[in-house]
Amino acid sequence: MQDMRRLLAIAVIGLAAAGGCSYTISDFEHALPATLEEVGRIRDSEDLTSQQKRDGLQELGFPPLIINALLIDERTANQFGGDLRSAWENVSGERFNELTPDEVQLYTDAGNEVERKLPFDLTDEAAQAMVDLFGEHSIATKDDLQAFLDDPGSEIPSSIPEDALPDVFIDFDPGRLIDALP
Repeated sequence: MQDMRRLLAIAVIGLAAAGGCSYTISDFEHALPATLEEVGRIRDSEDLTSQQKRDGLQELGFPPLIINALLIDERTANQFGGDLRSAWENVSGERFNELTPDEVQLYTDAGNEVERKLPFDLTDEAAQAMVDLFGEHSIATKDDLQAFLDDPGSEIPSSIPEDALPDVFIDFDPGRLIDALP
């Protein structure tokens, strides 16, 4: 499975190069293309956080979609990144519709650490479904989410665990994460 994911990442990079990206490493004056060694050093580092890996690959000139592919095995870095602080700021600032899937996972994971009643280990698919739901239905606040959940015509994607939305985004107090913020 890991070999298949790496092959997929290489294919995505190849397609992006063949199809043209919005910018390339050559857009930067005096830049040399990134080497596999440089990419591997960042991607395989155990000393860097997920977001630091994303930042390092971005500094090498890779666009966000390619970074997602390069970090496909990195659970909280393969869907547009973020960290606990950015996730917390979006939730506490009532900007649910600005969360990335990685931020949804990081926020939920941190909530699980302080409140064991949140039994959610969100998959990439579930986190993406939440982000899509927030965006498609303009859900930015707890009240928006509660109104959506109260509407009998609302449909929650099957990939989102039952009760995850209210437990994580309505009932859980983001203030409980302040001590955990970087």
